[in-house]
Amino acid sequence: MPKCESCDTEYVEGALYCLECGVYLLADDENDIETTIQIPASEPLNGKQPTRPIDGRLGFGDQPDRILFMISTSGRRVSKEMGKEINIGRSDPSKEIYPEIDLTPDEGFECGVSRQHALVKASEKGVALVDLGSTNGTLVNRQQVDPERPFPLTNGDHIQLGSLMLQIFFEK
Repeated sequence: MPKCESCDTEYVEGALYCLECGVYLLADDENDIETTIQIPASEPLNGKQPTRPIDGRLGFGDQPDRILFMISTSGRRVSKEMGKEINIGRSDPSKEIYPEIDLTPDEGFECGVSRQHALVKASEKGVALVDLGSTNGTLVNRQQVDPERPFPLTNGDHIQLGSLMLQIFFEK
């Protein structure tokens, strides 16, 4: 496993920040940010053999079969088939809210993830993220996502929901 250059703590390849000291792991220096990320082969997801991440960076307009979500706070990986849309948020049984990507076990509440925070949507133009008017906002690659406006996604993008960090990979 790679180690943080600042504190020598091991981290999962592709992580944005060191969980021990908080340093940004992808920067060679403060102005040079690495733009391509490789994800290593992993153990089976949900009891099934993982599909292989798509090589290169798919752009808006390309359609993946599945999307892999890597959640930085917990290291958890969730792979979902890319249907029309994937809901992301926190479950709330009292309000009958059950998102497909439930970030409750990943400190979603503590990190400011809304119950209905965002959608990952597929269309003829590609894959986009839509913030659903969340309380604490959404960033993609450090860029603010306007509520209710689709934001194009590419393979390997970093998404921040409130203060919870995750990364997405397109799979075929």
